[in-house]
Amino acid sequence: MIRNVLGLAWDAGERLVDDDGLEMSGHVAFTAMLALFPFLVFLAALAGLVGDVHGAETFVEYLFLFVPQEIVKTLVPIINQVLSTPRTDLAAIGLVAALWSAMSGVDALRVSLNRAYGASEERPYWRRKLMDLAFVLLGSLMIVLLTIGIVLGPLVAQILTRILGMFAPELDLWARGRYVVTLVVMLVGLVVVHRWLPNLKHRARDVLPGAIATTVLWVLAAMLFSEYLGRFANYGATYGSLAGVIAALLFFYVSAILFVYGGHLNAALYRRRKQP
Repeated sequence: MIRNVLGLAWDAGERLVDDDGLEMSGHVAFTAMLALFPFLVFLAALAGLVGDVHGAETFVEYLFLFVPQEIVKTLVPIINQVLSTPRTDLAAIGLVAALWSAMSGVDALRVSLNRAYGASEERPYWRRKLMDLAFVLLGSLMIVLLTIGIVLGPLVAQILTRILGMFAPELDLWARGRYVVTLVVMLVGLVVVHRWLPNLKHRARDVLPGAIATTVLWVLAAMLFSEYLGRFANYGATYGSLAGVIAALLFFYVSAILFVYGGHLNAALYRRRKQP
């Protein structure tokens, strides 16, 4: 059993390297970094429409829940500055530009998954862009609704804690539950992306192993990367004031590798099932 699992993981890793997965991960990381800020701007505008003026800020808080603190210290102040800047000109052209930039991030994910699954992209350009738009719009809406639930979560947790207090007086449901919620949302998001983005017909359960592997490996990578930055890395000596940005980009690159690896792992499982 263990030998089969290790063999499968090794097979996926070999395909990742042989199919230019590391290079594709660089493309995904760079595009994701560029798309992050426009996406948050669009998310803030959408949150304002539904009355959740702090929706983007709440999402950022949970987005960086597992991210190394060195990365958080670099990106969060920039993100907060972007979100707090008045945008009187965002009504038309600015909003479209932000939306288009966010869509480019979805496009990078599709290209990398098509390569991982060995799928050729035959869908017309307009259809791919409509899918990008749907992913950004629906993803943003779900995030806004989720953040509303997150805001209400502590109130619900207090009520449950009082009800269960006689059994667990020190119970803090929300403090523990928010980590679980973040991981579950991440896992569901990965399943949706693997299921619908590549030009391939497969079921959600077929892509679940890769999504789980990416989630688990990403949490471990975040912990190790934090230790690496804290104990060994000294980017300031090489990059000066850009050290935080370079470290953030490197973390995006590691995250992208794990994302692409999940696709290769699913593809390796598919090949194993097809073997006589």
